[in-house]
Amino acid sequence: MVVQHDLSCLMTFDLTRDEIWFLKALRAAGERGRIVSAPTSRAGLAHLVEVQYVTEHPQSERKTLYIITDRGRQALANEPQ
Repeated sequence: MVVQHDLSCLMTFDLTRDEIWFLKALRAAGERGRIVSAPTSRAGLAHLVEVQYVTEHPQSERKTLYIITDRGRQALANEPQ
């Protein structure tokens, strides 16, 4: 029997200080997530969405709800304190 593993779930990405801060804020927000309206903040979250650490849910033209994923929580757990 051959067992194949999806290695993409084991990949980690280097995170900036700002990205770590965002992940911590989203983890603290819990299931309800956090609404972000500042364009610069949304731009900073784009990488976290791309690597599937965060999901984004547009609420209006200027507001987006962000929620941390299990993958994002695991990335935080792996970060040196």
